Amino acid sequence: MCPCIACCRCLDLVHSELAPLACSVNPRVGREAEYTIKISDKPKKVFVIGGGPGGMEAARVAALRGHRVTLFEKASQLGGQLIPASAAPDKKDIADLTQYLAHQVQKAGVEVKLNKEAMTQSIEAGDPDVVILASGAMSSIPDIPGTGRSNVADSLDVLNGKVDVGQRVVILGGGLIGCEVAMFLSDGQREITITSRQKRIGHGIGPGNKWVVMQRLQSAGVKMMPQTTAEEITDKGVKAIHDSASIFLEADTIVLAAGMKSEDSLAEALKDKLPEVHLVGDCIEPRTIERAMEEGFRIIQNSCNYSVRHRGTE
Repeated sequence: MCPCIACCRCLDLVHSELAPLACSVNPRVGREAEYTIKISDKPKKVFVIGGGPGGMEAARVAALRGHRVTLFEKASQLGGQLIPASAAPDKKDIADLTQYLAHQVQKAGVEVKLNKEAMTQSIEAGDPDVVILASGAMSSIPDIPGTGRSNVADSLDVLNGKVDVGQRVVILGGGLIGCEVAMFLSDGQREITITSRQKRIGHGIGPGNKWVVMQRLQSAGVKMMPQTTAEEITDKGVKAIHDSASIFLEADTIVLAAGMKSEDSLAEALKDKLPEVHLVGDCIEPRTIERAMEEGFRIIQNSCNYSVRHRGTE
């Protein structure tokens, strides 16, 4: 059984009454009659590019339907954005989900190729009938001076443990990623400040979990500064505007957590070169685990609206 990740998405939907019941990690919840896995009478050769949640779900369902599936992942392990997402405290459930999905992919008979970045020529040479692009997203770099300085770190690199972080930390971005970076770095010793241009810190976090995140940040002594716009990064910190006043935030490390942008370069490169090319997950636009996995399931079951030939439609 797919493990619950305690995201409270189901409770958020129940209390909001805005949408039918759904689950972030089980696309069939609320759609049991509609979302079934039937063996295809025309097995195809399917390439899935990217081993995040959307790619793994697409590969799993395609294999269960009888297709011949190869999953390409340029990293050394499956998971995609689930890997850094599992780094923050109390995120073991997401690590469990990653292991579960990777096991289900192999159990379904998918051929998994790790440390293998799929390029246009190699994809064409493989002569697949269908290509599912689940190439994910990359960090969005804010358009301010100083982002290339040595004291600047990317949020994903921080969560993946790839960079050393100083004692005084300013995080640019107060959404889910920024909050998770703050919780990840909170050790009782660091001085951590989260800034956001929004009116509140924690935008984009569901109500079922937001109060927990805010409570943990406050308990850890994290300083939260909404309505703050960074104007320049220097070797000493960040020049910013807060409540219409110019301020300077001293920092040893500035972490960029200003959101994500799609990695869809392969989509254009493969356009009109292969019979079927579809997009899943963050490479359409950055989105939640729920949407990525639902798309991964649906794209194999149905004719898909996310093809390169129909990009931008939903």
